[in-house]
Amino acid sequence: LSHAAEARMVMTTWNGLGADEIGINGHRIVDRIGKDHDLSHDAIAVPVALIREGVNTLYTSSETLHHGIEVQWPGIALLVRYSA
Repeated sequence: LSHAAEARMVMTTWNGLGADEIGINGHRIVDRIGKDHDLSHDAIAVPVALIREGVNTLYTSSETLHHGIEVQWPGIALLVRYSA
């Protein structure tokens, strides 16, 4: 990770605006992304300092009583670009 230059969480969602929090390793990155009751493909910049060596936990949560965020298959992906 000492050579990690940038990172992004990438996901496709249905109703991404139904999220209350999207984050990594217990740190909120954004409140919500995407569209209201529609598909959206988004990339969210992640501070490299939040990435752990080994297992990283990517998460989303929603407290709505209506329709929360749906993350489409294959789920949230973490992409990391390394410097040479």
